[in-house]
Amino acid sequence: MLKILKRWFVRKPDPKRALSAIPAELWREVEAGLPFLDYLPAALRPRLRALAVEFLAAKEFYGARGFCLTDKIMLTIALEACLPILKRGLAAYRGWVGWWSMPVNLLCRAATWTRTAWCTNTTM
Repeated sequence: MLKILKRWFVRKPDPKRALSAIPAELWREVEAGLPFLDYLPAALRPRLRALAVEFLAAKEFYGARGFCLTDKIMLTIALEACLPILKRGLAAYRGWVGWWSMPVNLLCRAATWTRTAWCTNTTM
C-alpha cells in the first residue's frame, strides 16, 4: 500500500488521492495508539494527516536487526515525526533521507512513556 503511495507522488503529487490510499481503519488504529494526539485541536488533524502522507512519500524507511516495518509502524513514525513540524512543514526535515527503526527495549527517564512515543534520554 505505501509503495502505491510513493508511485503516486513520483507521478503527480495529489494529496487527496494519496490520503485515500491509506485505509480509514489504519488511520483510526494508529491514532488510537497515540494518546497525545487527543490534545491536538480537531481542526489541525487533517493537516497532520496530509503532512504524514507527504512524509511517507518523501522518506525512506529501514528496519535494522531484522525489524519488519509494517504499514502501521511506518504510519506511526510519520505521525510522530510530523507533529513537531506541523506548522513548519516537511521542509523542516530537508536533508533527512530516511528513518531507521530497530527492535530494542528502551528505559526512558521521562515522566511519561508509551510504547510508540519518541523518547530522548534513554538507556539501552
